[in-house]
Amino acid sequence: MRFSFRRLAPILLTLSLSGAAAGGAERHTTVDAFVVYSEAARLLNNHYAGPDMLGIGPLLDREGAALKRACAGTIPCPETLGRAAVEHVIHALHDGHTSVHWDVDLEQARAPVYVKRSGMLTLPTPEGDLQVVHVDDTSEAERASVHPGDVVLAVIGLPPAASAAALTRQIRAAEDSGQPFKVRLRRTGLEQTVTLKGRMGLWGPVPSLRWEGKVAVISLPILKAGTGIRFANLVTQAQALGATGLVVDVRLNPGGTIPDLLVAAEALNANTSTFSSVARSGRVTEDWTRVSEQGAPPERYVFTRWNKPLVILTSSQTASAGEILTYLARRAGAQVIGEATYGIMNTASSTHALPGGSTLNLTSTRTVGSSGQWIPARVVPDQLVPLTAGDRAAGRDAQLQAALRWVALQ
Repeated sequence: MRFSFRRLAPILLTLSLSGAAAGGAERHTTVDAFVVYSEAARLLNNHYAGPDMLGIGPLLDREGAALKRACAGTIPCPETLGRAAVEHVIHALHDGHTSVHWDVDLEQARAPVYVKRSGMLTLPTPEGDLQVVHVDDTSEAERASVHPGDVVLAVIGLPPAASAAALTRQIRAAEDSGQPFKVRLRRTGLEQTVTLKGRMGLWGPVPSLRWEGKVAVISLPILKAGTGIRFANLVTQAQALGATGLVVDVRLNPGGTIPDLLVAAEALNANTSTFSSVARSGRVTEDWTRVSEQGAPPERYVFTRWNKPLVILTSSQTASAGEILTYLARRAGAQVIGEATYGIMNTASSTHALPGGSTLNLTSTRTVGSSGQWIPARVVPDQLVPLTAGDRAAGRDAQLQAALRWVALQ
């Protein structure tokens, strides 16, 4: 396959958090509730292609009638009621690709958001801890020997944080200072202190490679522009260094773009030539074969396909393009270990402006195979291995250990 990253495919296969604000723009105008709701309803009626697309019309009619009753002839009707009506519809859809971002205009919603980091991706656990789930290659966190699975306990010299969110804010403030700072970690039950230098990268989470004996483990936290090639290069590197097996960790992968999905699948020896994206009308919006043939990448992007034992690690937060990569890899012979994925694998989203300077993301396409059948919504693992609170507290990764045992038996 040949890939071009000079042109970004317009369809994004990425998890969207319903109702979450994407930024803090000033409101442009105040508008009537019916103006907001009517435009959202028009967009959903014309373009929504999610799991409940046949029921979207009656749902919008019911909510519109409820809005009229709530306004009871008030002119203008408070915009808050229109917003609430839109949110009720989105909540009823239970669709992670469909969300509304109030007070965030279209340009802001489409702009990349650069987050200052030390090169580690963290996640609050159900127990209230802040756990490291990914470390970028060549990052400050990697240089400080921070590992996935470490629990961040404190920033040295600052008062104890009351929550994982508060601890995250302390880390970001320490990073923003640009000065070295120390954090206390817990790893496999033992505490240690490491120093981070506060040098901020602007690129965001990138694929990383580490080793478990002779088995290569690649963490793929997102499939944003350029990560597909970086991932493919790491797969080639693992193969060249004699890896006996490969574990690809997409447990926190929310999705990404079609070109990056295709190149990552190619690196895993998975066939993507029979798939396309189809709009609500049935029109093919993106033929994946054509996307894959748009121009040759530079010489440094030449890579080899993986041809040895392969495991994909998944969780309930593996979504969208991350799910599709898992699905394609399993069709090519990979073993899937972990938890069932999020469940929006067969859909993708588009972004639309709403009156008053807000933005609506909605599911605009479905993914179909050559037979015209929709692909499944989610991937159920070959080995169901939940990650328990006890595992997290002890710094154990039962899913990774199951993957290593499977590779050893091949």
